Amino acid sequence: LFSMEIYLGIDWGTSKIDLAIADSDNKIAIPIGVVKNIAEVAAEAQSQGATKIILGYPVAKDGRNSDHQAINAFKLALEEATSLPVEVIDERLTTGLAIKLRHQAPGTQKHKAAAKEDAIAAMLILETYLSRS
Repeated sequence: LFSMEIYLGIDWGTSKIDLAIADSDNKIAIPIGVVKNIAEVAAEAQSQGATKIILGYPVAKDGRNSDHQAINAFKLALEEATSLPVEVIDERLTTGLAIKLRHQAPGTQKHKAAAKEDAIAAMLILETYLSRS
């Protein structure tokens, strides 16, 4: 029997960590919010029943890893805190696309400002991963 995988997508930043969730059956990523530290990520992973973490890796447009020491330390800490496998994918285009999607979203400026906190970049990271699997 095949079992469904639950993926937790992460757009990591030094001030906030955007989260999204998806499963291997539906392959639809949904932004679930923003947390501030690894303990909160681990709690969210457990409450969502995550089986794998997909971590966006910041790569500069010229292909160089922009912050590889910090992101590698974060990845190791995530693996330790959650006991889950963490797969890293190139997130080069997701932040720009997230900003574009936010500006195209219907609603008032107040709604668009609120959308900044809904983890669109994490959703796009997960969708990139899902489109490859």
